[in-house]
This record gives sequence, structure tokens and C-alpha cells, in this order.
Amino acid sequence: MAIELVSFDELKLYLGLSKTELDYPELTLIQESVVSAVESYTRRILTEDKYSKTVFVFCKTKMIMLDAIPIKTISSILIDGIATTDYKIKQYGVQLDKYVEDVELSISYTGGLETVNSIIKRAALLQTVYEFQNKDSIGIQTISTDGGTTVKPELGLLKEVKILLDGHIHPFPVF
Repeated sequence: MAIELVSFDELKLYLGLSKTELDYPELTLIQESVVSAVESYTRRILTEDKYSKTVFVFCKTKMIMLDAIPIKTISSILIDGIATTDYKIKQYGVQLDKYVEDVELSISYTGGLETVNSIIKRAALLQTVYEFQNKDSIGIQTISTDGGTTVKPELGLLKEVKILLDGHIHPFPVF
């Protein structure tokens, strides 16, 4: 299950909604899509869970970057099918004690966020509210009414949301 960046109760309060969550099925879809958009923009997996990653290491390296950060535990590391315990957990992945090159590396680990900080929550709240309020005009860039014309931003994350998330981008993109 994906991490919940913003709760229905928070959205209900912010948007002034009066019905239950079941009465707003589109809101659930938007919440899930915002999680995906935030993960894509930050180039990291947010949900704390167990993951497996297999990579072929072409260049000589000790450092293997992982997607779900921070790394909590390593269950196993296999180098060409042989288990190793010669590594250290780093903030963004695993540092092997010895250099490897031209090998297949398989890592099973637990990583991701147990709780989400207030900045990511704020970004998700703003994006979710914006998408919900504009769900009927997705893709429309210009809206004309008797009062004049307004230009809406293109689809995607809001500028303010990107600014909030910039400090949480994975420093070594591994997606």
C-alpha cells in the first residue's frame, strides 16, 4: 500500500467537504496519483516497505544507490549469486567493502519513510487540492467567462509544490 501523504480528514477540512470519503471517489484517485507524482519528481520511493533490486554493475564501484531511502535494513546482498556480508548501510544505499565490476548484484532491503515530514505533506496537500478543484478542466489552459480570461498552468506539479519538494530529491537518481 502506498504511503498516505494527505488524509481525507485534512482534505475535507481544507476543501470544506461535507460528505464521507465514499462520496468523493475521484479524491482517492487524485491522492494516489499525487503520491506517484511526488515519487517521480523526487526520484525516490516514499513508502516504507521491503524491496528487491537487481542491477548489473558495469563500472568499478563500491556504492550501490537504492530507490527507497532512507535505508532501514538489508536482508541480503548477492554478488553473482554469492551472498556477502561485507557492506555498510549508507543514507542513499549500500557501500560494499570491496570494489565490484562486471557483476550481477541483487539486494533485498527495507527502506522508505516511516512518517512523512510536514514539507512533503504540505506539497501533497496543495497539489491534491489543486487537482481536485480543477478536475473538470484538466488540460484546459485558457478559461473565458463574462469577467474575463484566465490562463491555467499546464498539467503537472504546481511551481510551489516543486519548490517544497526540491529539498527531498534523491541526490543520486536511481529510478
